[in-house]
Amino acid sequence: MDNPNDVKELIPEFFYFPEFLVNFNGFDLGRLQITKESVDGVKLPPWASTP
Repeated sequence: MDNPNDVKELIPEFFYFPEFLVNFNGFDLGRLQITKESVDGVKLPPWASTP
């Protein structure tokens, strides 16, 4: 980060309601352009998993 005005802040839902990242209702969120894989819930990278 070179710009001191570039501040990132997580909304509270990340801490107390992480279910908002999951597509429980099965809404059609489209497909990825290259792989044509269906877009669904958020996939976190391995380093973000809970131990």
